[in-house]
Amino acid sequence: MFKISCVVDAGIGCYGNDDSAMVLRHIITEGFYEETADIALAVVCDGVGGEDFGYEATEIAVNHFSKLLDQDVTVESIRIGIADANSLILQAQKKDFAHRKMAATIAGIYLNKNDCIVFNVGDSKVIRYRPPYIAQLSTDHTLIEELKNLGIAPKPGQEHVITRCLGSHNAEPEILDGKDKALDCDVYIVCSDGISDVISDAEFECIMAEDISDKELCWKLIEVAISKGSNDNMSVIIIRRS
Repeated sequence: MFKISCVVDAGIGCYGNDDSAMVLRHIITEGFYEETADIALAVVCDGVGGEDFGYEATEIAVNHFSKLLDQDVTVESIRIGIADANSLILQAQKKDFAHRKMAATIAGIYLNKNDCIVFNVGDSKVIRYRPPYIAQLSTDHTLIEELKNLGIAPKPGQEHVITRCLGSHNAEPEILDGKDKALDCDVYIVCSDGISDVISDAEFECIMAEDISDKELCWKLIEVAISKGSNDNMSVIIIRRS
């Protein structure tokens, strides 16, 4: 069994909320949600910063992904689901001029007794906490990450430029199939950049080591992100075997 805990919060100083999350078939756009089940499917979507109607893009994506459990969840079904969500957002962009740039990132994980499938497009993250260390399992689709891979020093202002997202013609996902590689002690975190951009690996590890409930852990991550200056919407999902 898996316990899945989720918090979505608009944050401080934000006029709206472009984040959406999904736990199994349940969609969360604000507040706390928790569920226990024999499988886990958790998704976080973040409207691309600065673009209009990001909240619509995230809602399209999570609503589409909520149907993924109507079939066997595999690497291929996730790949098709992401492609279909991207097509739906591209179609919605044609509604009028104001919607033309609506877009979103997506990150998620599927777990059952034997499988662990991680997927993402953009810079929302999937992180594994295997006490006492964390490790990022998703791949950031950002300009700064591409420059690092090429051995080129990034310039100021390039920190938040994403190179792939839903609602673009470059929405190819990274999918990690970790079949039989999950340990019983592993805890998984799916979060938007409102959290991951300001909380360091060491801070993540200290917070995750605290002897508090997963609900409290979710809120603690958000509180720490705010205290460190995050002015973005924030979503976090914590999944552990129960």
